[in-house]
Amino acid sequence: TLRNAAGILSRITSDTAPLIRGLVSIPFILFTKESIQLGISLWLGLAKENPSLEARILVEVAVGWEASIRLHKGFFNLANDYIDPFYVKEEFAPTNWEAIAKRRHAVHNLIAPHLRLTQYLSSHFNSSRLTAPSVERVYARLMRVTMSAMKDTVSHPLAREVHFHIVLLALDFLKLSTRLDLAAQWRLKDAIL
Repeated sequence: TLRNAAGILSRITSDTAPLIRGLVSIPFILFTKESIQLGISLWLGLAKENPSLEARILVEVAVGWEASIRLHKGFFNLANDYIDPFYVKEEFAPTNWEAIAKRRHAVHNLIAPHLRLTQYLSSHFNSSRLTAPSVERVYARLMRVTMSAMKDTVSHPLAREVHFHIVLLALDFLKLSTRLDLAAQWRLKDAIL
């Protein structure tokens, strides 16, 4: 259904906002590794077929990202938070490798959607940062909201890569932004630190 909607969107020129909203929000509602990967491939294909929709797709992705922060999904879900081994009672029993692999797989599935979205946003920023002022404003808000929410993220060692990519994206945005005023730059630097 999503592929059919993307095919229709690539051909029509009338008001496409409700279709784009559905095309982007459905993968965010499911919020699994597979749904986000399918969504990203559809968004990239649609932006290639109809470049005028690229900014609208980015806005909807930013809305979905902020909703995932607000609803504590994926990387911002503390349900599977990592407990430091130094604070756990030590037991001298055989290691249960199946349980360890199951927990690792659960955490990987939890953080994978945000990792893929961060890679998509980084790629999109590098390719479209000079196209329109609205794109830079979307990234400014997205980085500000994300950096303030980074205090409440998964602290598992597998999440370090997502932390790194998000901070790297924020630093790239800070370095390459052309329309941020001095006060906004200082607020973003403070949030990154």
